[in-house]
Amino acid sequence: MDEDKFRRIQAVGRAEAEFRGIRIDLADQRKLASVGLEMLFTSLHSPVGEPRPGMIVSEPTGAGKSAAANRLVAMAKQTAGTPPDKGAARRITLDTLGTVKSVWSSILEGLGDPNYEKGNETLQRKRVKKALDREGVHVLILDEFNHVADSSQGKRGANAIKNLLSDGWVSIIVMGTSEELDNMVDNDAFDRRMIKSPGLPARTWKNDSESWTKFLGELDEGIVERRILAGRAGLDGEAVARELCSVCCGMVGDAHWIVLESLKDAVRHDLPSMTLRDLAANGDALMRKRKRGGTNGLWALLS
Repeated sequence: MDEDKFRRIQAVGRAEAEFRGIRIDLADQRKLASVGLEMLFTSLHSPVGEPRPGMIVSEPTGAGKSAAANRLVAMAKQTAGTPPDKGAARRITLDTLGTVKSVWSSILEGLGDPNYEKGNETLQRKRVKKALDREGVHVLILDEFNHVADSSQGKRGANAIKNLLSDGWVSIIVMGTSEELDNMVDNDAFDRRMIKSPGLPARTWKNDSESWTKFLGELDEGIVERRILAGRAGLDGEAVARELCSVCCGMVGDAHWIVLESLKDAVRHDLPSMTLRDLAANGDALMRKRKRGGTNGLWALLS
């Protein structure tokens, strides 16, 4: 590999890492994280063995679930009464196998158990309790739970979560994208166990143009402030912001993806800022990825 190509690869990697460090304060993500923090304090002030609250967050891909979860984790690290090096809230991404055993294995792996795959379900469950106590975890965020909810073990998985809440081990936030996950809210097993999620609604240009444009502008400004690129791309211009809202169906996570890919294209070609052509091309890629029909209006802005 020649030196120039290697330099560009390094530059793209650094740019992506810097971009992922940009934190935009979005009201709906802040609200969801705040409800999670309330759950944390409920757990902190509840007697040992007292049932804990849970919450199901079922939202489309790109709605910002992971960002909200990461925000809660960061907020929980500052909570008094928990070990500063542990973190009172943990986000665990579940294995795609969708079995109850894989749930225990994923939790154990996320909590640092080197033997997370060993043992049967009963033994793994006992080790999960020890790991939660050892790590000082009071809120467990189980991301991608749709793998379990959609599987043949969906009912067993729901019961496993219900039992953790009933036994007072930990508060649990279940996250994912699934019709079956939606149905879990009405499951008798969760009667009086679940807090209502404030949700992460998609933006529409008609109702949310101001907040959507502000989000894109702060993202654009963050790229310049972190010196990832020299200049802004004008993401918060009315026409660009409107078409990005349409292409992304108002999903902040999808807009984040388009901007990231366009930023990487600019770094690869030593450009001072992202180009509208790259934004449009990556908009096409997103629409294919999400299997969305319709027209990408970003291309019309080039003419």
